[in-house]
Amino acid sequence: MFSFTGCKSSNESKKQNEDLISRGVVATVGDKEIFLSDVENSYKFHLQQFKNNNEPTDKKEEQKIKSDSLKVLILTEVIKLAAKDEGIDEDFEELKEKIISNSGIEVTEKEAKEEYEKNKSSYNMPPTVEVAISKSESESSASEFSGVTSQPLSKAQIEGIYSKELADAVFKLDKGQKTAVIKTEGGYASARVDDIKSGGQKPFEEVKQDIIDRLKTEKEEKYFDDYIEDSKKKYGVKILVKDLTKKS
Repeated sequence: MFSFTGCKSSNESKKQNEDLISRGVVATVGDKEIFLSDVENSYKFHLQQFKNNNEPTDKKEEQKIKSDSLKVLILTEVIKLAAKDEGIDEDFEELKEKIISNSGIEVTEKEAKEEYEKNKSSYNMPPTVEVAISKSESESSASEFSGVTSQPLSKAQIEGIYSKELADAVFKLDKGQKTAVIKTEGGYASARVDDIKSGGQKPFEEVKQDIIDRLKTEKEEKYFDDYIEDSKKKYGVKILVKDLTKKS
């Protein structure tokens, strides 16, 4: 004897989905129905934001905005249900803070050390100079250093702030020397080198806490992302229309 229960259940589910789609429903989260009109309104809002920021959009980008609009609406409903279960307000950041604070995530010094050893090149310090830079619209006053405070700068920083010519000149000097006055964008500048630091590898102890903080943040972000994905399964997220462009 054969059982047709599974087939019947599948047909009923398909019929229910078809009925939902015929009413303009494109996704459900538990009992909550998300309509195409909801997606369209969200899409128009986000598209307008792009235009307000003068960000160019093409057909492909607009399709992505529409798809992302549905994802945001789904996430909003998942957050509401998860927050209710956690006994807090329907607030993304509050939920995230609670979930992460209860995660017990820690980063050991051993993990930090392994990260340091694996990516040593990331912790190289470029050569820097303790340099006083005098800048003026007048060529004659650009060589005056009265009231000018020196600061540690790399060659790339001097080039980015002032000019390549000034950066090249500074890094040819010895401690205590000055550059000639050099024409820069918007005026003139000269520099005095007060100290030179050769750079090199930052010691682990100097960067340990930064590494621990970064790894902890990465772990927490992944933990919360996994929590949201588990919540989507828990609350029964169902996307009925995968290609929204065909429903516009």
